[in-house]
Amino acid sequence: MKEDIEAGTGGEDILDAVGNHFAHRIDLFLSDVIHCVLLPCCFVRSASARILIMPVFRPLLVVLAAVVAVGPSRAAVAVNVRLTSVDASDVPCAWIGVARVTGVTGDGRALLFRLSGGQPQRLPLEDAVRISFGRSAKAAETDAQGAFMVLAGGDLLAGQFIGGRGETITFKSHSLGEFQFALDRVRALLLPPASATLRASLREALVSRQARPPRDDVIFFADGNKAVGTIVVLARDTITFESDAGEQTYPYQEIAALVVSEQDAYVEPQGVIARLVATDGSRVSGHVLRLDDQALTLRTLAGRELRVELLQVAEVRFRGGRLVYVSDLDPLRSRFIPLIEGEPSLWTLRRDANVLGGPLRLGGRRFAKGLGMHSKSRVVYALDEKYRRLLGQVGIDDGGFETATATKRKPGTAPRAQTGNVIFRVEVDGRRVFDSGPRRLGDAPLALDVAVAGGKRLLLEVDFGPDGDDIGDHANWAELRLIR
Repeated sequence: MKEDIEAGTGGEDILDAVGNHFAHRIDLFLSDVIHCVLLPCCFVRSASARILIMPVFRPLLVVLAAVVAVGPSRAAVAVNVRLTSVDASDVPCAWIGVARVTGVTGDGRALLFRLSGGQPQRLPLEDAVRISFGRSAKAAETDAQGAFMVLAGGDLLAGQFIGGRGETITFKSHSLGEFQFALDRVRALLLPPASATLRASLREALVSRQARPPRDDVIFFADGNKAVGTIVVLARDTITFESDAGEQTYPYQEIAALVVSEQDAYVEPQGVIARLVATDGSRVSGHVLRLDDQALTLRTLAGRELRVELLQVAEVRFRGGRLVYVSDLDPLRSRFIPLIEGEPSLWTLRRDANVLGGPLRLGGRRFAKGLGMHSKSRVVYALDEKYRRLLGQVGIDDGGFETATATKRKPGTAPRAQTGNVIFRVEVDGRRVFDSGPRRLGDAPLALDVAVAGGKRLLLEVDFGPDGDDIGDHANWAELRLIR
C-alpha cells in the first residue's frame, strides 16, 4: 500500500496561492534597492564619496537584510474556509495559522475553529456537514482525457493508471499521489480510450449507484466489444482474463474500462467518516487525524495515513454523524406516473444525479448529493422515528438552459425547456408538511426545512405544474438530508 505517500509535494507553494501580493511587494522593494542603491554605488569612483553615501543607504540595507532573512511568515497567511453544521447555515471562518486554529481535538471527535474576532469554538464532528475551501473540484468521471477508478464505498481517484501486479492495481492521483489497492476494493477502472457514452454509463451505474454490481468481471474494449468472465491476473501492461472464449491476455491499450464484480457487500465503518474531495475530482474517505493551516491528515479506510496539502483540497464532507443524506438510503418503493395513461415508464429515480444521469445543478451551483426525479413521481422512505428534520433545496435542473439553447423553435414561442414546471411536495405519515407551489426553470432554489420527528414514513412527490405538460420537468432535490 502506498496511501501514506505525502500528497501535493509537486504543487504550488501556499505562498503562490494566498501570498502573491506580499511576494510582489518584496520583489518591487528588491528591484528599487538594486536600481536606486546598489547600482549608483557601483558608479561612484571616489572612496570619500562612497563614505558620505553609505550612511544614507545603510538603514535601507539593514531593512533589506531583515526582509531577506525573515521572509513572509506562513503562520500569518490566511486561508478562508466555510464551515457548515447540521443546525446552522454556513459559518464563514478565518483560518489564520496553527496558533489560532488547532484543527481537531485530541480524541478526533471535534473541529476547533475561531470566527473572525471571536473566541475559539468547538464543533463535534457528528454535527459537521462540510468544510469548503473556496476551490472547485473537477468532474473526474466526465474528463475525456483522464482515467478514474471507483472504489468500494463510492470513493474515486482521478489521474493515471500505472499498471497491475497479481491482484493489485497501482493508480496515481493528480492531487493525492500514488495508491495501491487490492482488486477486491476496486469496483471499476476507466481508461482514456473510453467513449463519452461509456463514461456516462459508468457514472450512472457506479458513481451514482444506479445499478447493482455485476456478478462477473467485465471488460469493455475500445472497439465497442466486451467480455464477461473472471480476472485471472494483472500485469503492468496486460490483463489475463478467463471467459467463455477461454483464457486470454489483453494489453491495456485495447481496454476502455474494467468493472470488477463485488464478492462481498461493502460495509460502512462505524463513526463519523470524512470524505476529502480534491481539486482534481478525487474522493477519499477516512477518519480525520490532524488539521492545521497547511494540511489535512486522514486515516483512510484502508488504515494508512494520508496527508494532503490544503491547496489540493476543494472540500471535506462528513457522514455517519447526525446527518444522513436521503440519497444514501434505499427507498421502500418508487413509482413514475406518466402524463398520458398507458405511456411507458421512461423515468426512474436517480441518486446523486439529475434525472438524465448528469450532475445536479441549481442556481449555477453543482451539488454532489441529492435526488433527480421527473413529473410525476413518488418515492417513499422509512423514517422509523429516527429523525428530527428534513432539509434541502428544490428546483428545476439548470441543464434545461442548455436544452433551451440547443432547441430550435418557431418565432414567438417559448423555448421548449422553459416549459419545465413542477410542484414539490413532502408528506410524513400521510400528512403534508411541504408544498413548493409551481417551480419553473430559472427560479432560485427553494429551501426546504421541515420537522419529521416521530415520523415513520416519508413521501417525496414531484407533480405536474399548472401548465399541464411534463416537458423539461427535471426536478432536483439538492443536498436532501435528514437530521437525527
